Amino acid sequence: MQAAAVRSVQPCRPGAAAAGSRRAFGVAAAPAAARRQAAVCHAKVELQDLDGATHQLDVPEDETVLDAALAKGIDVPYDCKMGVCLRCAAKIDSGNVEQPGSMINDEAQDEGYALLCVAYPVSDCSIRVIPEDDLAEAVLATS
Repeated sequence: MQAAAVRSVQPCRPGAAAAGSRRAFGVAAAPAAARRQAAVCHAKVELQDLDGATHQLDVPEDETVLDAALAKGIDVPYDCKMGVCLRCAAKIDSGNVEQPGSMINDEAQDEGYALLCVAYPVSDCSIRVIPEDDLAEAVLATS
């Protein structure tokens, strides 16, 4: 019987993004290829849904917060899963996420707004799901 392969798991650290990376909320965003080449990194994410219930997620660096929530059976609104429809709107209360491909402008990202379908945690996070209208207002206010 063969032994199972063991993968290195380490906590995410803010600012650990690769050189030449893109801008994201709180830290530089590593390109997807660089993220996948790094050792497996897991972030502890506390996610508050629209009903106010809090859920604990262990999110690998190559998985979005939305995918991790759906895998756990958490009811989170979403539609396109491409970062354009604003349906999976959220507010980052603490921690940092990368948002490659997000349609949210830099100012709204700086205020902590995110789209869960393109949000890759780079540190432990506390995130609240918000109504998409709240995000739309924030994006328009910062345009």
